Amino acid sequence: MKKSFLTFFILLLFPFLCLGQSATTANISMINNDAEIDADLRYITNFLDIEYKKINFIGEGLKGNSFRIVATEIWNGEVVDSSTVIDTSEFPAPHLQKINDEEHEIRVISMLTDEKKLRVMFRFPNFSTTREFDAVDTNEYSLRQADLINKKEITPGETFFLLNYILPYEENGVKHYCSVGQSGSDVFNWGREFDLEHYIVFTMTFE
Repeated sequence: MKKSFLTFFILLLFPFLCLGQSATTANISMINNDAEIDADLRYITNFLDIEYKKINFIGEGLKGNSFRIVATEIWNGEVVDSSTVIDTSEFPAPHLQKINDEEHEIRVISMLTDEKKLRVMFRFPNFSTTREFDAVDTNEYSLRQADLINKKEITPGETFFLLNYILPYEENGVKHYCSVGQSGSDVFNWGREFDLEHYIVFTMTFE
């Protein structure tokens, strides 16, 4: 009788145990693949002052999800604009709305134009989109992948930092980028903390 009850109890819990396991493996990893960029291509992009980023996402949590990227512009320490760069859930073509694989790649190319605009192109496996943003009259902008040291995994439904388009922090005549990008998660207060005239924060959500 005790064995039968124990067997029944295990069978009763089994679906919940399975659900718990799938929830654990449903996370997504973001991988910076800049190191894989060909050296000759790096020379060309550096000469032309073009930024190029390779970002890959891996995980079971990708499948069946749409994604959204939002750009937030901060001027003189104040958030002045937030706009959607792309939201695949709004695509008219159903086959482009959802990710159908456990891997997803993003290629980002950007530059400061002659009209002093930051032009950013997001390239995905099946489509691309390009946006332009007002900029300060300087060639010191740097596009950097958000520091995810304290967040190894991305959970579907949670918004996370993808990229930051920043200006350097100047101290004693020396300009620093890493001290800005690695200063913590209070990203929207970097303008006040480092006296940055302008920067753009790109966030992303899988949902």
